[in-house]
Amino acid sequence: MSSKYFFPTPNIPIRPAQLLTPTGGDAGALGQYGINVGPMIVRFGIKFVSGKVENMIGRAIQQCQRNIKRKEKELLKKMRKEEKAKDKAARKEAKRLAKIAKQERIARRKEMGDYDSSDDESYSDQSFSGMTPSNVRNIPLVNDTMDPAEGSDFNDLD
Repeated sequence: MSSKYFFPTPNIPIRPAQLLTPTGGDAGALGQYGINVGPMIVRFGIKFVSGKVENMIGRAIQQCQRNIKRKEKELLKKMRKEEKAKDKAARKEAKRLAKIAKQERIARRKEMGDYDSSDDESYSDQSFSGMTPSNVRNIPLVNDTMDPAEGSDFNDLD
């Protein structure tokens, strides 16, 4: 079968009967039958070349993906570094502002006449929580002016 639309394949017949004869001579009636290996060779060549081309394209795509990932990673790293620098600058600024506010409070206290030398903001009267134990009651002290009938009862304590 032949057509102008078919791929031209070479005709390379291999005759197995001739290969099987010991002398390599005439194989008789079966010597004229052969297998055409031309299309097989063409198919192998095309498949080999297309495999190589596919591998080249695959490696090129893989390299592009690697480059894209590397650029994204570098960009992310750069953004994190910038964010870290901004956070550091913000912490430094907050620390500076806190220091200025502390100095202003100390200056205001000095103007008001409170010359407390403690700079750590701990006030002795504010450190007391104001809570008393539950077993302590306001019991008047016994003096000479107190009437014995108003005296405290011993069973009144917890």
